Amino acid sequence: MPAEQHMVVVIQNNNMLRQARDINVVKITSNLDGINAPYNVRLPANTLGDRQRYESKIECHAIYGVTKEVLLNGEYCGQIPDEIMEQIDNAILFSLGFFSED
Repeated sequence: MPAEQHMVVVIQNNNMLRQARDINVVKITSNLDGINAPYNVRLPANTLGDRQRYESKIECHAIYGVTKEVLLNGEYCGQIPDEIMEQIDNAILFSLGFFSED
C-alpha cells in the first residue's frame, strides 16, 4: 500500500471478508491523470459524501492487500453505487487481461 493514506474501495466478496485476514482493495485518488484509461473509474464528486468533495479516480490496475486491523481502524466513508462497482469490476478484469478494450 502506498505510504500516504488514501480512501479505498473494498473489492473482496462478503464471504471472503469474514474469513480472510487481509482484505483486497483499490485506491481512490484525487489525481485525475489518466482518468479515461480502461483500468481507472471516474468517481463523481460527493459520491461518498463530505469526505470526497472533488471528482476522484479509482485506480483498478493495482490491487492492494491490507490487514483487517488497518482497514477497520479507518473511517467508513460510504457505499459505492452498484453501477460504479460494475465499472470497477470491469476495470479490474481489463487490468488482469481477461478482456481487451475493443
